[in-house]
Amino acid sequence: MSKRSERLPAERPTVEGSERPSRSPADGDLDADVDELERLRCSSVQTEQVIAERNRRNARQPSAGYPGLAFGGSVFSSSTLMRFRVIANELHNITNVQLKRAEGEVSALRNRINALEENLGREETELRQASHEVSLARMESQQDGDDGNEGDGEMSLLDTQLIESKLRYEAVARQIALLDAQFEPTKAAASPCGAENDSVASTSDAAAPV
Repeated sequence: MSKRSERLPAERPTVEGSERPSRSPADGDLDADVDELERLRCSSVQTEQVIAERNRRNARQPSAGYPGLAFGGSVFSSSTLMRFRVIANELHNITNVQLKRAEGEVSALRNRINALEENLGREETELRQASHEVSLARMESQQDGDDGNEGDGEMSLLDTQLIESKLRYEAVARQIALLDAQFEPTKAAASPCGAENDSVASTSDAAAPV
């Protein structure tokens, strides 16, 4: 019975957080520094576990800044990025087709305006000639008072030609104004060709007041 009572203290397990175990007399040669360190040691392991868990959570948390391209690479797969590239190429091709079409319309309108300007120049020349002939006929009619009837007939013919020339000139001017009105939205659609459009617009503006 006495032997069993002697084994009981040795078989009793030690509980974490309890007081430090009593030292046997054989351990009396431990240093005073070791006793001080044992006295300062934390008696509970839970505090260390809490600190380790908090450090682990902080390591798993994302950074506060924007992740940048790494975010896009992780979110979008390779097939999605390939689709984006295909869509971008299609949009680029559509833009090029529309730009070429607008440039073709601008060139066609420019050719029409040049042709109308040439016609307008010819009409102006004919108008000047008709006006000069009318003025000469009037001078001759004033000098020659004998053939008054013939002079009146020539004057009426020249006046008719002058009126017709003026009417043709006004019709050509109206056509140029209509083409200028049609040319404005096309010029806005083909904005990259701004230098050519500005030169054409300046030419049409120079011809319009005449």
